[in-house]
Formats: sequence, structure tokens, C-alpha cells
Amino acid sequence: MNTLDTQSVFRLILLVWFLVNLLILAGNVLQTYDTFNPSYWRHYFQQHCLRPVLGLVVFIVLILSEDWLIHWIGA
Repeated sequence: MNTLDTQSVFRLILLVWFLVNLLILAGNVLQTYDTFNPSYWRHYFQQHCLRPVLGLVVFIVLILSEDWLIHWIGA
């Protein structure tokens, strides 16, 4: 694979990663918004939002280190 092909595949994987985590977050919130109690917002966040938000943070880190990773993968 040349660099352009590697970059396209990497970006496609990241796009799928982003969409999956975003849809999981939206689904969790939409399924549980009626049970939200502001007194327990930390518990709500930990139970329903933490894993997809961490997935989105990993996405941001991977996007920011994309050039280095593509060079490493392609080499």
C-alpha cells in the first residue's frame, strides 16, 4: 500500500469509530434521558456516557497523531 491508500483506510476506520461512538452516546442518552436526576449527574454520566465519550477522546487523539501513525504503519 502506498501512503495515500494507507491514509484513506486509516481515515475510513476513524470515521467508522467516530460514528459508532457518537451513535452509542446518542442512543444511551435518548434511552435514559427520562430517568435523569440532576442530583445524580455524575452517576448518570459514568453509567451512560463515559465509555462513548472516551471513545470520542481516543478518536481526537488518533486524528491529531494521524501523520505519525500513517508514517509508522506505512513504513
